[in-house]
Amino acid sequence: MKKYLKLIEGMELELDLMDLSIAKACLIITGIVIGTVFPKASKALRPLLVISWMCMFTFLVFKLFLYPLQESLEWAEDEF
Repeated sequence: MKKYLKLIEGMELELDLMDLSIAKACLIITGIVIGTVFPKASKALRPLLVISWMCMFTFLVFKLFLYPLQESLEWAEDEF
């Protein structure tokens, strides 16, 4: 476990404009979904917003955490 924690501490995230704009869109859609939970008029739009939010959030998690961690792990395995 300590090995993985050291790898995560040493990771450097490289964010470009696309990543930041997707993060902003996720935050905005989260606010919209929370804001449209109660009104009956927005029931048709809510599933589309939730699906798009899930896709963007999953992309961000893969891009920001899993891909750099995978590269670090492959590099660490080559070392041993």
